[in-house]
Amino acid sequence: FLLIGVYALAIEFSKQNLRLFWMLDAFMFACWLYWFNYIVSKIPLLGAYTSYSALWTMGKVLNHHIPGLLLSVSAIYLANRLIGRSKLASYGIMGLTIVGCIVIDSRSNVLFSTLGLVWMIFQHRKLSVRFVLISLVALYGLFYTTSRLFEDYKFLRRRFDVQNQEYESATVQSRIYFY
Repeated sequence: FLLIGVYALAIEFSKQNLRLFWMLDAFMFACWLYWFNYIVSKIPLLGAYTSYSALWTMGKVLNHHIPGLLLSVSAIYLANRLIGRSKLASYGIMGLTIVGCIVIDSRSNVLFSTLGLVWMIFQHRKLSVRFVLISLVALYGLFYTTSRLFEDYKFLRRRFDVQNQEYESATVQSRIYFY
């Protein structure tokens, strides 16, 4: 629902061309910048064997759903508002958001942001050689960055491995226990 709501707001505000919306744009940019900076500032705490989730259990960071959701929502809004002016900025914001959500172990927000990116691409696409080249370069950059993260941080590979049934059942059991 948030994905649809944020996307719809961004598209509707783009159609309105009212100058009043600069405040909402500024707020969303500040929100995105704050939470992206929050995530980047925690990267030095992550070692080869320490995950963001482990840092949360130690009380050093917020639960990954908080920065992940706020980062994803503000990024989807901003990217859709900027797409008419700068496709590179839109894709850059979404790419950085997806990488940020990977760093904080937030699978749901990686999925949420990826769906927002795919939706944005299909809504605003103009099939041309330039579009295909830019998309391929952007996808390669995103793929390269995420593969490096998975190489450097073993816990990320474990967390995002959909075939690791033992890990999946352990996380489901811990959530059931928590609830």
